[in-house]
Amino acid sequence: MSSVNVTVRMDSDIKAQVEELYTSLGMNMSTAINMFVRQCLRERQLPFQPSLNVPNQETIEAIKEAKEMLRTGNFKRYTVDEAFEELEKEC
Repeated sequence: MSSVNVTVRMDSDIKAQVEELYTSLGMNMSTAINMFVRQCLRERQLPFQPSLNVPNQETIEAIKEAKEMLRTGNFKRYTVDEAFEELEKEC
């Protein structure tokens, strides 16, 4: 089987990061790309599910709030009953 060269354009920072990852996994970029292509052929689809499911602004804010609460430890603890009572108030 003969080989051909394929050129791929990508951000230099992304390339450096992914090369570091692949090296830690014991492979180079060429091997990783060949694995990806072979998996596509084997499964007759992409080996992951592409999605446009991007969180809306309210969800992004809730995620930020939750991360901040975890970082600072500043959050209220509830019993199960208290949690349901709070949820009922919201509805």
